[in-house]
Amino acid sequence: MSVEVLNVSLREWGGAEATGSLFFDLIGLQPGTDYTSYPSDSPHKAARIVLASVSLAECAPGPERHQEFASKIGAGLKRAADWLASLVPAGFDEWRARGMVADIFIGGWMNSDQFDLKLPPDFLFACGRLGLPIEICTND
Repeated sequence: MSVEVLNVSLREWGGAEATGSLFFDLIGLQPGTDYTSYPSDSPHKAARIVLASVSLAECAPGPERHQEFASKIGAGLKRAADWLASLVPAGFDEWRARGMVADIFIGGWMNSDQFDLKLPPDFLFACGRLGLPIEICTND
């Protein structure tokens, strides 16, 4: 695996005005959740909830380093799937009815041209149930 950093976020955007934490309120993000959230604090800036974030630097040096990285990402996606599965689609529907967009954004940094990522079926199912497309962008 040549990915050095991987971040998975639930994000929203679409308005010419800052939306603050409105998206979080609509989808039922509870205060005190273990997820870090960033409200939209300026026009055209997406609000986002970080679902998983892993850096290769966090993993123990050695031959198993990439397996540990993949394992941490897998565990983070499983946890995110469970949380997404607990959300009610109505909040997402209301958000979209306002002309806004919500998706899953996977961003990362790569040191070569190969990208390996396994998305667990329960994560994909939870995203599909909520109508969340998945966008992947590296080295941006």
